Amino acid sequence: TGFDKHVQVYQVELDAKHLNNAHAFVLDCGRTIYQFNGVNSSSWDKRKASVVVDELQASRYGKMEAVVVIDGLQDNSSNDT
Repeated sequence: TGFDKHVQVYQVELDAKHLNNAHAFVLDCGRTIYQFNGVNSSSWDKRKASVVVDELQASRYGKMEAVVVIDGLQDNSSNDT
């Protein structure tokens, strides 16, 4: 029934330059966790990010304020000055 894709998880410094539309990202802010799913991220990336979020929630014994999932935002603004 298909093949499992090996999805790797990396911790990177907190900087917007690391975000892109091809992957999913998790931002851990303590009692609030954000999951950003890029527009072109695969279902495997989204699933792995969801697993990471679930593990973070479990490690905090349910003492979370919020989990925010953001699906596919695109910046259509112009950078012309």
